[in-house]
Amino acid sequence: MKRALALLTAGVMVGTLAAHNAAAQSTAPAKPSPTSSMQHSQSSGTKAHHDSASVKSSTATKPKWSKEQIKEAQTGLQKAGYFKATPDGVYGKKTKKAVKEYQKANKLPVTGQLSDSLLTRLSSS
Repeated sequence: MKRALALLTAGVMVGTLAAHNAAAQSTAPAKPSPTSSMQHSQSSGTKAHHDSASVKSSTATKPKWSKEQIKEAQTGLQKAGYFKATPDGVYGKKTKKAVKEYQKANKLPVTGQLSDSLLTRLSSS
């Protein structure tokens, strides 16, 4: 009876340690080597972690503008003489070029990107 209890306890402990190690491995950040050509051969779980992290960081720095906000900016750019097309709410090459021209003419940092302040300025035009 004691032997069976000891074996059961040992089995539970081994199972717990194995689960703990697996969890620790899956949450530990990978340390990619910038010079390694083996970077693409990482496990899919690690790669997915890196891909989602880069997506989060890139979307966190670029605000998403609604179609109406872009159309409003295009209308302001059109009134100011920088946007020659019909406002459609799509931030394409023509819109980016018009934004850059507007920024340059108004001595603003030339980024080609909308910002809250630029949208406000264009809305009041």
